[in-house]
Amino acid sequence: RAAARAAGADPAAVHEAPTIAAGIEHAVAGVGADGLVLVTGSLYVVSEARAHLGINRR
Repeated sequence: RAAARAAGADPAAVHEAPTIAAGIEHAVAGVGADGLVLVTGSLYVVSEARAHLGINRR
């Protein structure tokens, strides 16, 4: 929430998930059929996200 405040965003709009997969599922559920979810972070985070989404192309 501190990062949201520092970025000028509403901290109440921040959702913390226990796992990367849970965070992705929460985001996907919130954007609708035509929505877009952008995953950023370390190589570890992006690797986990790609595995969860079935994106393992090199």
